[in-house]
Order: sequence, then structure tokens, then C-alpha cells
Amino acid sequence: MALFGFLQDNLILDDSQYGFRAERAVSDQLILTYNLVTLWYDQGSTVDLILFDFDQGVRQSPPPDTP
Repeated sequence: MALFGFLQDNLILDDSQYGFRAERAVSDQLILTYNLVTLWYDQGSTVDLILFDFDQGVRQSPPPDTP
């Protein structure tokens, strides 16, 4: 926790960091992104979006040992 405190106290973490900070859930970031993308779309801008789901890769258990 000391490292996290250092990062916060020295303003190293940007306000756009979500998912592991208090009151900054991943779902909040998704809503903000959705609002921004729909704004650009409504304005006639071209929007390209790539989404990665790292959660599933992290939560998978390692493969069982094979003989």
C-alpha cells in the first residue's frame, strides 16, 4: 500500500486511471467512454474503438500438469 500512497501523494496517477482507485470503478470509465464516443458519432466524426478484456486472461487458472 505504500507504493500506491506514494503514487497518489506525488500526483503520478492521472485522473483517467480507473479500476483500482477508490470511487473510480471500471464501469464509470465505460460510461464516460460511451458518452464521448456517442458525442463524436453524433457530430459526424469517424470513430474507431478497440476494447480489450484483460480480466478474463488474469482470472484463468493455469493449465493442469500433463504427464
